[in-house]
Amino acid sequence: MTSDGAKGLARYLASTLWWVSHQRCVFHLWRGLAGELTARGNAAAVGLVGDIAKQARREARQELVRLIHAVFDAPTHLQAQRAFTQLAAHRWGQELARLIDEHLDDALVHLLEDNQGLGRTTPEWLWRDFRMRVSHGRNHRTDLRLERAALLFAIYHNFEPAQERSEHTRHYRHPGLCPLAVAGVPPNSISYLDALCV
Repeated sequence: MTSDGAKGLARYLASTLWWVSHQRCVFHLWRGLAGELTARGNAAAVGLVGDIAKQARREARQELVRLIHAVFDAPTHLQAQRAFTQLAAHRWGQELARLIDEHLDDALVHLLEDNQGLGRTTPEWLWRDFRMRVSHGRNHRTDLRLERAALLFAIYHNFEPAQERSEHTRHYRHPGLCPLAVAGVPPNSISYLDALCV
């Protein structure tokens, strides 16, 4: 089971489906660290002004982000634990390590021996698109139908441009561009339906 950390769901799993592994969405975990990352960057720039302060904030943030990536993106559980120890020992990393430690086991569920083969979580809006746009909310019931839907979604997602506008809680890195255009091969007038025909 994967969730964004809703406490009610976590309590239900613990009390009723205790044998089910609960994986935390890594994107929500990153979002929860944003405030502390900003605070640590500001702390690194205390007493500095102008471009020097900006550089100090940038370097502190980049260093902490690199350490956090080493935890969340580690290929094995042991490497994740070692990376976590490095983060906790960093002069700016103690509070970040405390925040991560609350959810570390749930963030690394896919690395446990019993869960070999599980992938990392994807952004929830990709799942929304898969279920509600391409699949029309259907449960596919068979492996073949699910595989066909996944292929359809992969083609659709690569051709579908990001919105031009920004939303209240979401900003698009490449507004108005689809993944193919960002990669340098814009589909121009070719739609995802054309690609499906091919």
